[in-house]
Amino acid sequence: MSNYVFKKNALVGYADSYPGLTSLVETVDFSFSQTFTDSTYTKKTLHEQHNLSDSSNISRANPGNFEFTVNVGTASSTGLNNLITKLLKPDSGTFDLIISSGFNLNDHDYTALFQRCVITNGTFIIDKLENLKITFTGECSKLLTGKSPLYNSVSQIISGSLGRNYVESQIPKYVSVKLPNSSAPIPCVTSLSVEVQNDIEWNPYTTVQKGIENPSDGDILSIKAFPENYTFKKRIISGSIGAYVKTDPTFTANGNFGDEPERYLQTYATDKTLSIIIGDSSTVGFKFNLLNCTYTNRVNPAEVFTQNYDWRMADNPLDLTDSSSDSQSYIKIQTT
Repeated sequence: MSNYVFKKNALVGYADSYPGLTSLVETVDFSFSQTFTDSTYTKKTLHEQHNLSDSSNISRANPGNFEFTVNVGTASSTGLNNLITKLLKPDSGTFDLIISSGFNLNDHDYTALFQRCVITNGTFIIDKLENLKITFTGECSKLLTGKSPLYNSVSQIISGSLGRNYVESQIPKYVSVKLPNSSAPIPCVTSLSVEVQNDIEWNPYTTVQKGIENPSDGDILSIKAFPENYTFKKRIISGSIGAYVKTDPTFTANGNFGDEPERYLQTYATDKTLSIIIGDSSTVGFKFNLLNCTYTNRVNPAEVFTQNYDWRMADNPLDLTDSSSDSQSYIKIQTT
């Protein structure tokens, strides 16, 4: 009877470098791919006029792509913490990802290894009726499968002590959004989105020596031209905030909340600090402290009037990992 690989049984592991200590990452969904460049050349010559068809030569691999969504629990997760660091600090080096089928990491009917990974995008999924999640998108140098000779011993790849565990997910119970952070929280928030984009470029990796080597058909290990190093070019942090338009007594005829000029509708502002805390409580969940933000505010006249803040950071910080001071921009996951 044939055996098939089911995504729901797969496990994802994080490692700084293969082979090494691997941390389990509890994923909701994932996808991956890697393509190759087919270079064609003519075989027709003065002496062989009958060779009218071109021939193929596959000796160059394009960067691999991967995407996976992770549940954010109330307890600390080593694998998730490592991924957050790689997202917020792109100069911290590459890492390896492992996907293994089965209910534990020793069951490797199918195993895939992503070498020299870098995260290019992180989307913080915030929904009032859903668990907090993060979707990581990235690229890798090389994608190897379980058919490779490198996988003769799975114990060299994945620590056998790891297995499937339960993540206590969290639906948002506490929400505090301040723009600017010195003001009162924005009332009646309906939606939130935060996205971190890391713009990278792989260094040229096709050389004459690598181009003339003929790899064996179907053997990825014989291909020499793989992307190896990358350059971090810039970073974009942006998002949006949705809220109902209120008509309570504090909402004045000038269109602002009380004496806070930043709360005008249909307006804009620059150089503001955005503070977002959302999660199980004020000390558990996502915390964003982002300086020098620019935003525009617009009204949506639907059945119930709403307003939208579309914002982005004007700064381009290299390191957004947790800071002990609110005078610096940072993003962190607060746990119990």
